[in-house]
Amino acid sequence: MFGGVFMQIKDGKRHPVRFESGLFLPSEQNYDATKRELKGILYILKRLRNYLYNAYFILETDAKVLIDQINGAHKDIPAALVTRWISYILLFDFEIRHIPGDKNKVADGLSRRPKAPSDYDDQMLEQGLEEVIDFELNEIRRELNGLRLKDYLIEDYSEESH
Repeated sequence: MFGGVFMQIKDGKRHPVRFESGLFLPSEQNYDATKRELKGILYILKRLRNYLYNAYFILETDAKVLIDQINGAHKDIPAALVTRWISYILLFDFEIRHIPGDKNKVADGLSRRPKAPSDYDDQMLEQGLEEVIDFELNEIRRELNGLRLKDYLIEDYSEESH
């Protein structure tokens, strides 16, 4: 399981905006701890992408090894799969910080909650919905990018005449 909490700071206090948790796919459950931590961050960022695109944020994790891995300080070149995950993660504008596990109780608790029988089905449904939403958002972006300003300018308009 993975879990995370999206918070904002207001008046010096942290306020939760959204909680996220989920199950790893059966094929992902055998990943080593570091790979699962990275995959968890990837899942959370994908779920929160509409909040986080074009916004600077601080990503806090209790997995120190991920900080070096994401920041590119690792000596070994990660496998292609991990490289793709990191490439997606780096699309965001963020600073990554280590926090001790005892200060990360909410996210840690979300990743340890008991599994419900419907969790996997719910996750598959959410993933399908996310794909539909992504497709629709990409279509809207394409349409907006296709709009040309000159198509909306009034011919022979000048500031002086109005």
